[in-house]
Amino acid sequence: MDVMSQDQSNMKILLAAICIGFISGTLGQANQPPRFIEDMDGFSVAENTAVGTRVYRLVGVDTDRDPITYGIEGTTVFRVDPTMGDVVLSEPLDREAQSSLTFYVTLEDLVGSGNPNNLVRHQVTVQIRDVNDNAPLFHGTPYVARVSEDTPVGSVVFGPFNITDRDVQGATLGVTCQPTQESPDACTVFRVEALRQESGLWQGNLVLLSGLDYEGERLYQLQLTASDAAQQSVVVVSIHVDDAQDTPPMFTSSLIGRVDEDVPPGTSVMRVEARDGDEGAPRELSYALVSNPGDYFSIDDSGLILTTKAINREDIVSGSVMLTVKATELVGGQQSPDDAASSEAEVVISVTDVNDVAPYFNRDVINVTIGEDIRDGTPLPDLDLVAKDEDTGINSVFDIVLEGGDGIFSVTPRIGTGATSVSVRVENASRLDFETLEDRVIVLQVVATERSTPQRFSASALLRVTVVDRNDNSPEFAEKSFEVYLPENSPSGSTVLVAAATDADSRSFGTEGIMYRLYGNGANRFHIDKRTAVVTTIACETPGSGRCLDFDGSESSFYLSLAATDDNGSGQTTVVPLTVYLTDVDDNSPRFVQSNYTGTIDEGSMQFDPPLVVKAEDRDSSSNVTYSIVGGNTDGIFGVDGASGLVSASRPERLDVARLNASRVSLLVQATDGATAADTAIVSVFVRDVNDRVPQFGRALYEAAVSETATAGTVVGQVGAADSDTGPGGQVTYAIQAGGRGNFIIDPESGVISVSARAEFDYDRLRDYTLTVTAVDGGVPAQTGRAAVLVSVLDANNKSPEFRPAVQRVDVREDAPVGTVVHPLSAVDPDGGALLRYRLDGPTTGRTKNGDFIDDFPEAWFAVDGGTGDVRVVAPLDREVAARVELHVVATDLSAPVAQTGAGTLVVSLLDVNDKAPVFLPVLTVDHPFYTARVMEESAVGSFVTAVTASDVESGVGRFELTENPGGYFAIGETTGVISVAKRLDFESLPSSDFSLVVTAFDKGRPPLSSSVGVVVTVADVNDNGPTFERASYSSVIPENSLDNTYVAEVRATDPDTSGIVYALRGRSAASFYVDGDGVVRVRTGERLDREATPVMALQVVASDYENGGGARSSSVPLYVSLSDTNDNAPVFQRRAYHATVVENVPPDSAIVQVSAVDADEGANADLRYAIVDAGELADKISIDPTSGSIRRSADLAGLAGRYEITVQARDGAGNGANTATVPLVLEIVDVNNRRPYFVTPESDNETVHLLENQSAGFVIVRVRARDDDDDSKIHYGLQMGDVVGNETKEFAIDSYTGELRTRVRLDREKQDTYQLDLVAQDGGNPPYQVHRFLLVVVDDVNDDVPEFPRNQETEPYVLAVKEHGSSNRVVGRLQAIDGDANNNAEIFYHIVSGDPDNIFSVDRNTGEILVHMTLDRETKSEYDFVVMATNNQAFQSINRLGKRTQNITYDKENLSLAQIHVTVEDINDNAPKFTQSLYYGGVKTAAQQGTSVARVQAIDNDLPADNGTVRYAIAAQSYVGDRAAPRVAFVVRPDGGVFTDLVTFEDYARGFFNVTIEARDAGNATYRDVATLLVYVYDESSAVKVVIANTPERVINDMENLKRALQNSTRNRVVIVDDVRYHVDTENNVVHEWTDVIVHFIDPRTNEVTSVPTVLRLVDTDKFYLKPKYEEYLVTKIEPVVSQPTVSPSRRNLIIAIALFGIVLFIGLVAFCMICCYARHSFRKQQKRVRQEEVGKPVVEVRPTTTDNPLWEEQKLRMYEEQELSMHVFAEADDAGAIPMSRMERPGEAPYGRAVSSDALEHTYATLDRGNGVYGSIASGPYAGFESSTDKLY
Repeated sequence: MDVMSQDQSNMKILLAAICIGFISGTLGQANQPPRFIEDMDGFSVAENTAVGTRVYRLVGVDTDRDPITYGIEGTTVFRVDPTMGDVVLSEPLDREAQSSLTFYVTLEDLVGSGNPNNLVRHQVTVQIRDVNDNAPLFHGTPYVARVSEDTPVGSVVFGPFNITDRDVQGATLGVTCQPTQESPDACTVFRVEALRQESGLWQGNLVLLSGLDYEGERLYQLQLTASDAAQQSVVVVSIHVDDAQDTPPMFTSSLIGRVDEDVPPGTSVMRVEARDGDEGAPRELSYALVSNPGDYFSIDDSGLILTTKAINREDIVSGSVMLTVKATELVGGQQSPDDAASSEAEVVISVTDVNDVAPYFNRDVINVTIGEDIRDGTPLPDLDLVAKDEDTGINSVFDIVLEGGDGIFSVTPRIGTGATSVSVRVENASRLDFETLEDRVIVLQVVATERSTPQRFSASALLRVTVVDRNDNSPEFAEKSFEVYLPENSPSGSTVLVAAATDADSRSFGTEGIMYRLYGNGANRFHIDKRTAVVTTIACETPGSGRCLDFDGSESSFYLSLAATDDNGSGQTTVVPLTVYLTDVDDNSPRFVQSNYTGTIDEGSMQFDPPLVVKAEDRDSSSNVTYSIVGGNTDGIFGVDGASGLVSASRPERLDVARLNASRVSLLVQATDGATAADTAIVSVFVRDVNDRVPQFGRALYEAAVSETATAGTVVGQVGAADSDTGPGGQVTYAIQAGGRGNFIIDPESGVISVSARAEFDYDRLRDYTLTVTAVDGGVPAQTGRAAVLVSVLDANNKSPEFRPAVQRVDVREDAPVGTVVHPLSAVDPDGGALLRYRLDGPTTGRTKNGDFIDDFPEAWFAVDGGTGDVRVVAPLDREVAARVELHVVATDLSAPVAQTGAGTLVVSLLDVNDKAPVFLPVLTVDHPFYTARVMEESAVGSFVTAVTASDVESGVGRFELTENPGGYFAIGETTGVISVAKRLDFESLPSSDFSLVVTAFDKGRPPLSSSVGVVVTVADVNDNGPTFERASYSSVIPENSLDNTYVAEVRATDPDTSGIVYALRGRSAASFYVDGDGVVRVRTGERLDREATPVMALQVVASDYENGGGARSSSVPLYVSLSDTNDNAPVFQRRAYHATVVENVPPDSAIVQVSAVDADEGANADLRYAIVDAGELADKISIDPTSGSIRRSADLAGLAGRYEITVQARDGAGNGANTATVPLVLEIVDVNNRRPYFVTPESDNETVHLLENQSAGFVIVRVRARDDDDDSKIHYGLQMGDVVGNETKEFAIDSYTGELRTRVRLDREKQDTYQLDLVAQDGGNPPYQVHRFLLVVVDDVNDDVPEFPRNQETEPYVLAVKEHGSSNRVVGRLQAIDGDANNNAEIFYHIVSGDPDNIFSVDRNTGEILVHMTLDRETKSEYDFVVMATNNQAFQSINRLGKRTQNITYDKENLSLAQIHVTVEDINDNAPKFTQSLYYGGVKTAAQQGTSVARVQAIDNDLPADNGTVRYAIAAQSYVGDRAAPRVAFVVRPDGGVFTDLVTFEDYARGFFNVTIEARDAGNATYRDVATLLVYVYDESSAVKVVIANTPERVINDMENLKRALQNSTRNRVVIVDDVRYHVDTENNVVHEWTDVIVHFIDPRTNEVTSVPTVLRLVDTDKFYLKPKYEEYLVTKIEPVVSQPTVSPSRRNLIIAIALFGIVLFIGLVAFCMICCYARHSFRKQQKRVRQEEVGKPVVEVRPTTTDNPLWEEQKLRMYEEQELSMHVFAEADDAGAIPMSRMERPGEAPYGRAVSSDALEHTYATLDRGNGVYGSIASGPYAGFESSTDKLY
């Protein structure tokens, strides 16, 4: 029973007893004894209850209410508190010793008053409860058993044995078997079998589970564990295995022995030892030899082996004798007949060699013959040299040295053993040059000397190497190429060249065997002696002409090849080029190209126009043709340039038509080369008369005047000029060249100047005009005279006054007194002497302070002074009636003939008088003098804090302002009064939590009044900060296995919001530690820390704060606990046992084996040292490195062959630690091998095998075979590759067992034709022996390679060059392909297979020379491409009998048999330049600056520009056709053909044009030239036209020629000259980059005059129906003059608008409205029709059929009135169907460019009356659509 619950129950019972006692006390006075309510009888207590524990409370009552005491009698195990009745355990309990206690509990009352006490005694029994505190108990220990090894499986080995458990608590007993370290597999040999298993008792046996073997394991130890789930006991069972007679004898000694070959008979060799395998009862043994080859040995009964006779090791093939020894068990002194009682063993006795044989060679003298062309690395053929030493071991090792040869040869191998094949190889073949060797027989000596013996026996062999000559030198010419210059008329048989070659080889391989041949195009013109190399010309009847050598014929040079071949023409060939150049002989006469020439020249001029050049040609290149005039040259007026043939006037002053009395002169010109006959030609010269007198005006300056109101036709004045020339040259025509600005015209016949129809004078804008008047005669060229006319404009009073600005404004206080001047009006009049008067006009209007319009405003508050214009207050003002008054004022000019007035508006604003400040609401009191507000920290910026409210009865509150705002943390709405958060509020960083703000409210009065109020804002803290650790991470180091509560680390965190922080640990390792409230981390009780399991334990320390508004926050940091090491782990070897084998002759200090152990500790605790603790006989023979564990030979192991067991120890702590481990090592020492293998196939060194190169991989070349007298089956084959022996090279592989040598890849002779293989045979002995044999593999050729051309930048493609107009059948190049095959397989033939259908080229199929068969013209075709194939097929046909190509093989870069040929025809200067036009036009403005571009001419020379086609321009002549003489130089031409001005101004040439002759000359040949005429017209901007195009300048320029053609057609074939192309500028001076302005002027070709703008526009207007589709095609929107027409002044525009508004709208508005509606309906229908018909995205030009004027010109005619008109724009709502956004290119009244307007977009349209913005009188339908009455627009 729980003590606490019992106490509560006892308390209730006690209270009840007291109550009963009290009641009974009142009923009777007799003293009653007390009685127990709880007396402990039947109570139980656990036997493991601790001493001192309160286990029970006795409860008793006394009805008399006397005090009572408690007691215990009969036991000392418990004691009781006499007052409280608490029973406490005073002695330990053990249920197994006593399961219950019986004793007395007493209860005594204290009666008092001398009355005896009442004592009550109860006997009680307390049960002691069992707990599982006793472990199971094994009976009859220790457990030891013996069992025979032949005991059957399943037998009981031990038992039965009993286990008991004194406890009654706990699970049923169980027993398990666990292996021990000594017997890890014991539980697999035995098992536990239960016989009886109940509570507290277990009985069972140990049963054999598998067979036993005394020899394998003699003792098993296993561990039995008994467990009741809580307690367990362990006992070890030892089982001894007894031996049985079932194992034969076992040899225990070494079975390997050694004996020197020179010991006497009877020498003891070794002792063989064996023992009975049954060690439990061993028997004695006897020994016998079963096999004894050679009867060299005997054995006695003790196992001692002795020699029986002398031994010669050289007679023993293997170097050792193998004996069979038998050991037999003795039973009763006799050998047992049982087969199982005997054993046999193989004993190997090695016969140690004695150095008693010297090395020797199989041949003493060897003669070898090699060619000088032998390669490096090639072994000498048929050498078959073997060095032998019949000793063994180190006695058979010898060095092989080659003496003599001066480094030309080398010997391999350098070290030999036993029988070694010796190979001598060529090391430096370059020194085996037959031609340079002094001694062609080289004597070598091969020496073999023992390497390690004291005797150093040696032997040598003599080797004579004879070097023979090879044809390894090609013939050499004295020069790499030959050039010969030969006169074309050389006679037959003339010696051309003697070019003998030499050859360094001997006999026919050398010079005496050279034969010569000559080939190439033209080789048939020459002959060569095959032996002497003398080249001569062949016989020919007519040298220098015909079919003989002729420089002027088809060939002037011959490109030949001279070949020299040794070995009487069948050996090596050298080819050098031979070029024969024919030199010209002057044997041809010059001939004129034309027999007659014609030229024209102006009188007095030196040069002809165009230039006159005569030309003669001479076929001889060496001839120099000269020209001269031999007839008709009267007075020597003309001359001719002797070299160029240019004819000119050498005496121009005599060149006069009148003087000559004729206009034609005939000259006779002669051409001669000075050696042959001359040739003549006739030159006809036409002399042209010149107009040389200029018209003269009567005065240089004329003066006139005109009124600014003059009408068209008013005569201004008259000018006159005279020309003394006769005929057309004396007839004068007048014109105004400049200065009139279109306001004046002149009669071309009379010179009368009058006012033009479009004149508009304005005295205030321009008061004087200076006209430049020209007089032009009719001569050619025309002459021009000039005079100036000064026209003064007379002023007239014709302008109305106007207010500036038209609307004037003024403010006045509403309390302004009467008489106050409000504002002085001011108007201006452009006319001089104006007299202005001011007045108010029309009704005065007003608006309330709320902006409401006052319909009828009767107040007359203001008046104006008529003379000064001052506006004054004439009546009291009342702002409540009107806050704004609008006065309409008028200014009148009284000086004008007709009254002129100007209207304006004066807006007067009445200002309120402000006298009351705003009042804050609610009203503050003395107790509450300010407002308060509260806001949480970290509230978002803009969060609401509070709002203040104020009112102003007069003007209202205008704004709120925070006039005091510490820190700027808050902001206030200017109109709302809402205070909000302005920036971050961080409670922890604020200077204070309370902020005192001052809010000021301003009213709307003037000046404004204000009031202020205080607002205190309290910032409340929230838990917005988490704990912060002092460090980002913590670390600690403690030892592993640290005790409980070991200090680890201390962490600390702080929180600005609170100081209450709780720490906790997290992570996988957290269970091993705990953290207290102060942040101290310690090791948890009962935790074992193991560094080897976890070296670093990572924890997360979490710090959490208490909630403080906003929820608890936490943070964490890592804690890294590193465990330092203690030495608690023993070393462990990586293997349970080691085994090693070593030969007895292993070199000193050689490593035998390495043992290795590891230790789980670290540092010094894991620093291991190794030692050999038991080595037996090898204690002084081997040693171990204590650090690495490497075991090495420390002394000679000779004679110690056998098996040894060694124990190795590893100790930690650098050898001083407490922990160790041992491991067994079995070391076997074996004897060495002493017989060598030898080759059978190949039979000798350097044997040659042949192999076709196309054999597939895996082909068996030869089967290599070797023999070994020891054991053939152990031979392995390989290939020596440098210092490594392997089974595979890149090309070959050898089977290591069968010796089959195979190819690994398909061999390619073209890559390598021979392979030298070093074959290796190695036996399986110890140590193994190797022998070498060289095998030469020759790869024979098959025709498997096709000819290939090299691929590089120079051959991809082959680029050849040939000059145009050269002779036919010339060699232009040579191809060279390569065939990797040899001999006949490498013969190459060449064929053209595609790209030359006309057989222009051919290729020599044998030499690869490419020839051209016809004369080429570069200008016709400059490049040729064709494909040549190289093949081994001589019969390949590429041309059939008809001369056509039969093959058409396209070029494939991957096919290397094809070559792409690119022939470039080189240019010669054979073409003259040619102008693209014979006549060019250009224009220049009168105000053009020097260097202004005028025009661009272009001449084309079909020759290549870089070489022969460079064109140079020059101005041959320039003249002016006009009223004055031409300047000396007016224009210059630049190298690119651009013509530019060279004058400062062209004002003086405004009425004429320039005739410029431009010459294009060939830069390489001055005789090649062409001329063209350029007419340059002088104009001013008033005669230029601007074409506006809705397209970009780039596109316009690209289509300029088509545009010019369209303009030319529309102006009746007038010449169109483009002056400029620029971005469009609209009417508001905005640059529109998407449109273009093209500035042009037009020339009438009939009169050579600039066509006036009106004429152009009239012509355009005439063909408007023809032009419409053209304009649509080129996107032309308008054509207008460049110089704008005068526009209406702003004052006049305002007047017109006023008149229109008040006059037209009021009086004829109804009529106008009806007309607009009708017109809109008409336009709308037409728009719908156009949208349906026009293509989407194409500009549309509207043409009105109702007018006869050009729509592109109408705007200019109506511009004076355009700003008077109104435009009606109709807009549609933007819906999904037809809304079109307006881009920056769209303007009001226009549809988006390039887009048609859908009729669906016309729904819900609304019309608004608006001023036109550059659009006049337009009414449109559809979204942003419109048309203009003054010009067509694009939609």
